[in-house]
Amino acid sequence: MGFLLPVLFLMGAVLGRFLNLCIDQFWRHEQLLDQLKAVCPGTTIYKQSSRRFWRKENIPIAGGLVSGSLRKKPKREAFVEILNGLLVAGLYWFMIPSGAGEDIMSSGLYSSPWGFSLPEATKLEYLTPAFWLHLWYLYLIVMIEALVVATFIDFDWQIIPDGCTVPAMIFGVLGGWMLQRAYLFPVWFQSPDTLNLWAEFLPLWMDPWLHGAAIPDWIRSDSSLPGLITSLVGWAVGGAIVWGVRIIGGWVLRREAMGFGDVILMAMIGSFIGWQASVVVFFLAPFCGAGMALFVRIFHGEAAIPYGPYLALGTVVLLFGWQYIWPGMEEFFQMGILVPILGVVMFASMALLLQMIQLTKMAFGIPLEEEITAGEWTSADQLHYFEGEQVDQNQGKWHSDQNTRWPGTESGRGRLHYEQWKRGHHWK
Repeated sequence: MGFLLPVLFLMGAVLGRFLNLCIDQFWRHEQLLDQLKAVCPGTTIYKQSSRRFWRKENIPIAGGLVSGSLRKKPKREAFVEILNGLLVAGLYWFMIPSGAGEDIMSSGLYSSPWGFSLPEATKLEYLTPAFWLHLWYLYLIVMIEALVVATFIDFDWQIIPDGCTVPAMIFGVLGGWMLQRAYLFPVWFQSPDTLNLWAEFLPLWMDPWLHGAAIPDWIRSDSSLPGLITSLVGWAVGGAIVWGVRIIGGWVLRREAMGFGDVILMAMIGSFIGWQASVVVFFLAPFCGAGMALFVRIFHGEAAIPYGPYLALGTVVLLFGWQYIWPGMEEFFQMGILVPILGVVMFASMALLLQMIQLTKMAFGIPLEEEITAGEWTSADQLHYFEGEQVDQNQGKWHSDQNTRWPGTESGRGRLHYEQWKRGHHWK
């Protein structure tokens, strides 16, 4: 392990060079296909865009710090490579047991009894637990890389291109299907004792939903279906949470509360970690805001940041803090059918609270929308206006005598030397 971690760090740094290329190119192209072509070897767009990233002097980390004259943000690019190396090596240290004789229950992401990783009998029985755990590690690395790219593009441009999320989302669903148990929680579990206690206070029509096995038999079955369903439900719930906030915020606050890129980003996260963990990430994200704001202030020079980096940081905190976060989550999610009901109640409460805040503003005469004030019309604005009105004042006209025209008009437009060169005259 002592030798492997530095190797993984270097591999992560080299991979960070590719992530920098993605960060540099994805935002430049609107269509998903064009974004992928920009980082896909062999395409024309890639040959044009990757030239400066793969020079000899632009080696990972060192190239980013030394060759500052070649790139606009060399220190940021070096930081991305260092960060990615730390994430790749750190996740391996956290997930993979160090001893050769250790089993999967020693992994930092193992959570018994609900979140089991390998069933008693599985079609993957020809894989050793250690090898399967390495596959799960590579599976989560794909999500980590997508989060890094999305975070730094969102920092710069307040957008999250589909190239950051859609391919990773597809990989998340397919990986969940093929690996069968690559999730923190199964898609459904509950505590019968807890639900029996709640049954005394709930309507009778809910009684059939409050009884059943802790984990349904179909989830324990020897099949790839549980992993696929867990990934799909995580994708749907993850996206629905942010979409719900987006709709409520737009309806009540009369402005966009979250971008659609955040919806896709959260759906991608859910496809890897399941719906329960997605809910936890969503509530962890605001608490990560203070640390993230400090980070942006130091490295980006701005105080305000979009919400996508919060979600990314919340996901990383969840993974690395799993052994500390899991005990507090267990009691809540073992309530089974009551969890989605509480979710609906919380969304309704949020809409009601925001509406009350808006009514309070109206009562005190506070504007509900930010006022837009007109700025001062400067001489530069005036010149820019005239420049756009008529680029060539001789357009559609016979050319007048250049020696008798006042040169101040062209000088004000910044075209005096051009006209002198074009007409071959020197105005008096």
